[in-house]
Amino acid sequence: MRVIAIIPMLLALATLSSFADGDRPHMKPTEAVQRDGLGNFFPKLQPGGELTIGYFGASVTNGAGATQEHNKWRWLVHDWLQSQYPETKLRHRHVVNGGTGGHLGASRLRREHLNHDPALIFIEFSVNDRAQPYEECLKTMEGMVRQVWRHDPTCDIIILHTLDTGHLGEYRKGELPSTPTAFEVVADHYGIPTIDVGWVASQKLIADELTWDEFSIDTVHPTDAGYKIYGDHIIACLDNWRAGAQPGAHAMPAPLRKDNWEDATMAHPTECTLSDGWRFETGDHFRHYPHFLDMMVADAPGETVSLRFNGTHLGVYHVVGPDSGAVEVFVDGQSKGKVDFWDRWCRGYRSSFRMLASDLPPGEHGIVMKILPDKNDNSTGHAVRLGFITLKGGLVR
Repeated sequence: MRVIAIIPMLLALATLSSFADGDRPHMKPTEAVQRDGLGNFFPKLQPGGELTIGYFGASVTNGAGATQEHNKWRWLVHDWLQSQYPETKLRHRHVVNGGTGGHLGASRLRREHLNHDPALIFIEFSVNDRAQPYEECLKTMEGMVRQVWRHDPTCDIIILHTLDTGHLGEYRKGELPSTPTAFEVVADHYGIPTIDVGWVASQKLIADELTWDEFSIDTVHPTDAGYKIYGDHIIACLDNWRAGAQPGAHAMPAPLRKDNWEDATMAHPTECTLSDGWRFETGDHFRHYPHFLDMMVADAPGETVSLRFNGTHLGVYHVVGPDSGAVEVFVDGQSKGKVDFWDRWCRGYRSSFRMLASDLPPGEHGIVMKILPDKNDNSTGHAVRLGFITLKGGLVR
């Protein structure tokens, strides 16, 4: 197994003056940065013990493109760790949502991962947050880091950068793309290890050691061979990082951004005020989604969800499909316009996330979401299926 060259700090590679002005700093990519390392995780791997490892991200963490479960990068890593520590029971905690990024990630992190007390958590959103502005990526990642350490300051974190065709051009120029740059700035501030499997794969592609079709089934999801590149590199880093870090609670420095997403959370629809036409979903539309326990559905125009919350952003974590309808959203009595939940991928049912109101003035707001009689011409109905209301802030009860 090859040894990974570790760069102790990345901010030396950044244009610090531009970061101070709120602009994106410029960094060179590197294979991995150890920083404060994994001083808590490895000492916890004791004979007879049980630990949970969290794998948190989107479809690349889910393993889309792999021909079988144990060819996915997270299982390659998990199986290697279990083989190295056979007397410790390692629980594999995996709840991901393809096609979603850090805004939803910050909202669902507590419920889906932290409540299961991971000793180590991988966080992967570099591909799905690629379209987000640099500052948004920084704020959501910082919020997730702070949530983890508020819950357990001894939980170790690894931030993972993966690859899509949109990143490849910058890697070819020896530049770190915007989203991983934001994550590196957060990681450097908090001393968190990062692993750039995207850079490792891109080097093989740039050197013509690998074709894109050999690496990926589309523009982002690796083949078995691609996942092996990811898994092998992560394993090499873990192997190299077993020694050298000191155990102890992670220090929580002052935030880079006071408006980070540390306060993001989710509320179940039953915690809101529902009109009479809402009911628990009893169909099979969401059974294979571990995200939702008791989904609420309404399918008649005029049905509403109302709530008050103290915060700045609100969205829905839901299931959409062929019969999805449209809603109008009101904030403090003012219409924010129509939101059509049907899209061109609604040939079948899938989980999804939609931001309904963003960058509201800090403070308390009244929200009403109303199902409209108008709908997309391609939809077969007006259904709205709600798993959770996502909030940057909290419900006012």
